[in-house]
Amino acid sequence: MKIQTFIILIILASTVPSANGQIPNAEIVSYSYSPITPTPGMDIIILATISVPPQNIDNITIVYGINDQNETRALMQNLGGTQFQYVIQGQENGTVIHYWLELYVLGALEDRKPTTGFEQIQVLNLAYTPLPIDYGRPIDLPTGNFSLISEDGNLKLNLTVDGSISITITRQPLSEVTPPVNFLATSDKFSIEVNSTESINAGEIQLTYSQEVVDQIGAIEQRLQLLKIENGIVETINATLDPIKNIMTASVKSFSEWIIASEKPNLKIIDVSIPSAVKKEEPFPLGFILSNLGNSKAVNITLLVFLPRGMNIVNNSSRFEILELNPLQNVSFSFLLLVEETGNYTIVISVEAGDGIQESEPITLTVKHVLLSTSKKEIAFNEAIQLITFFIIIKKKTIRGKQEKIKSEK
Repeated sequence: MKIQTFIILIILASTVPSANGQIPNAEIVSYSYSPITPTPGMDIIILATISVPPQNIDNITIVYGINDQNETRALMQNLGGTQFQYVIQGQENGTVIHYWLELYVLGALEDRKPTTGFEQIQVLNLAYTPLPIDYGRPIDLPTGNFSLISEDGNLKLNLTVDGSISITITRQPLSEVTPPVNFLATSDKFSIEVNSTESINAGEIQLTYSQEVVDQIGAIEQRLQLLKIENGIVETINATLDPIKNIMTASVKSFSEWIIASEKPNLKIIDVSIPSAVKKEEPFPLGFILSNLGNSKAVNITLLVFLPRGMNIVNNSSRFEILELNPLQNVSFSFLLLVEETGNYTIVISVEAGDGIQESEPITLTVKHVLLSTSKKEIAFNEAIQLITFFIIIKKKTIRGKQEKIKSEK
């Protein structure tokens, strides 16, 4: 368990706009198509995942052309959450389709994938020879197209090879899997080793994930990730997700370790708001949002607000207990604070989650403020003293003038 700490620094000598911990700018974080090698008449599904909730964008547009004909522009459909889809109807054998994606925000192009050029899809009539997977034993393959399928159906490999190769596949059950840091496993883990100098011309891997585990951790299916682990390096692979069959499919040509996983809870403080100027002995508001940017629900959350000496919360508690916070869910907090004296103040907001699934990194947030050095009573008192002093000076000058006049007459 880690503790996330947020520091709000109030400095009384200068004015700076309040910090705003916004979610990152809108972008297309991943995109893919399925099937990897479509056969004649088979619909082609284009998928895209964005970095922000759909209400933060205008639309995602797909631009595609068939056999170098005129290009078509169409809006992609939201599947819920941050994933979008567009379906291109089945085409004839040999058809070549090219496409790219455009993300629009406030009427302007915010992102394009790929950044230049386009992706290309070819419709081919390939015949795959089905072969069973015997875990732990080498499978010798000659030149041709092969479909390796496990008995439980949790793994499927489609391969196109030139020359003979030997491939060995091992499986680690989901209950025994140790996933990469900051992830929770949702599928078995497969290790695929190819012993050959021959290259694989085309490959497609298909993994099945556990719906029970996905429901248990509260993950959003469209945000699951297909991970490739090679020499300790974890890489997220663009993959197509089928939530009906609970499978993820990706195009690959090299193999190592594979797993479907979900990001652990990632609690962040965003949208901190505080006035640009406050006076002592007058309440002022502080607001912020606690958001779970991960893809697993956080449970047993404790949020604490630590105030420095001389600052108090008005009619509110400084400790909050939250039973659970689902992925992309927000909780808003607002307080009235009161400062007794002028000076420098530090507010500390601490968040921690239980069950050993909280692994978010600490974030420091700095907010600068102006705090006026005098209250209304002090201002009125000072003005009164200045006014009395003015009248005393005028009175002294008047008396001195009369005395000088009397002396001159004598």
